[in-house]
Amino acid sequence: MKNIWLLFISIYLSSLFGNILVAQRPLNNISINFLGNSPVVSMNYERIFPVNNFFIFATGLGIGLNSTFHKSTSTLTTPYHLTGNIGKGVYFFEFGLTGGVGYQEGESQNGTIMSPILGYRYQPIKRRTANFRIYTTYSKAFSIKKSDLWFGCSFGALF
Repeated sequence: MKNIWLLFISIYLSSLFGNILVAQRPLNNISINFLGNSPVVSMNYERIFPVNNFFIFATGLGIGLNSTFHKSTSTLTTPYHLTGNIGKGVYFFEFGLTGGVGYQEGESQNGTIMSPILGYRYQPIKRRTANFRIYTTYSKAFSIKKSDLWFGCSFGALF
């Protein structure tokens, strides 16, 4: 617990001495996600919370469609993520939690999933530019042929 407090204090102190770049970074992103964090395809809104020039938080929520591979049905999903991003300029290492809530018509039990996420994020500093994410997530709930490791990518527009 002591280490977590030290991490937050060091992030806060480093934000006090950050450059003007933090104020210039776009804070909103609309993106299309493919695979990865629950649905096969989804449309997401993401909000960026810059701490300093080297660390940003990102949180996102969306709506997507997930096809069931062993049945001919589709599931409406609500993917989400909360990540920390460490990097410099426009290149970031991304880590955090991701998942989704699934809703299927006629099902008595709809479920939610949460799993770790690791990835790479290209996050430009200028508004009206494109961003890109590629990431991997590990979850037993998405197992197909005993493969628990999933890869996803996201293309978005910053504003």
